[in-house]
Amino acid sequence: MTEWENYRTQTAYNDALIKKLFAFQFANSYASLFYIAFLRGSNRQVFRNVGLEGLEDDCGMLNNCISELSIQLLVVMLLKPLPKFCKDVVYPFVKRFVDKTCLTRDQEDPETTPLMTRFILHEKRKPDLGNFTLEEYNEKVIQYGYQMLFAACFPLGPLLFFITLWVDKWIDAKRLLWMYRRPVAWIAQDIGPWYTILELINAVAVLTNACLIAFSAQYGRERPLVEQLIILIVFEHIVFVVKFIVANIIPDLPQKVKLAIKQESYKVEKEKAKKKKTT
Repeated sequence: MTEWENYRTQTAYNDALIKKLFAFQFANSYASLFYIAFLRGSNRQVFRNVGLEGLEDDCGMLNNCISELSIQLLVVMLLKPLPKFCKDVVYPFVKRFVDKTCLTRDQEDPETTPLMTRFILHEKRKPDLGNFTLEEYNEKVIQYGYQMLFAACFPLGPLLFFITLWVDKWIDAKRLLWMYRRPVAWIAQDIGPWYTILELINAVAVLTNACLIAFSAQYGRERPLVEQLIILIVFEHIVFVVKFIVANIIPDLPQKVKLAIKQESYKVEKEKAKKKKTT
């Protein structure tokens, strides 16, 4: 679809591709969790009204969907990285082992082939990383969403996210240095639409956690609707105010970095002035 839209620049193409990809990933990754959090425990009357009593779905005798949501999040956060691990680590390892043991016709003789030639051919046989940046950003942002959108019911999420990032950092370093062909580096002004996507997840996470506390958790589930709405509005406003204050107190660029940029700009302008005088 993005190919057919025929964007003029590569940046515009990448931005459109990222937005479409994240929209699909958001629906595929979080739809079941939103259903458990907000719909599964209160859909019995809906099924009865439409004459489908046999299709009633709830969260057990106690109708405690928060516990099921926590278990679902735990399973997803532990198992979701496994397919990527198999694709990024296990498959290249098995392929390299098969190439070494079974495919001998393309192997060079160490005694007659120069070392540099053997090194170049070895690097050429490595698999290509593909769109490494897009895949990694997408994976990290989806994992970030798991531990942000439902933090109220799964406080262990940030710890699992940190452990996953630490392991993935080590795996990606091995992939870039030894297992895959070294990618070509491209200069980028910033992270593009990923910053806006992260801001969107933060905003949605505030509303999601407020709704979990007000409507789904045991603390607010049995309260009247008016009290639930008060809890929702108060929690949401407090968190947004704190977020706004922290975002404005902490600068985007440290003062040392700003000073270094000004010094570099001054030196560049000074060199330009010298060149004009000499010419």
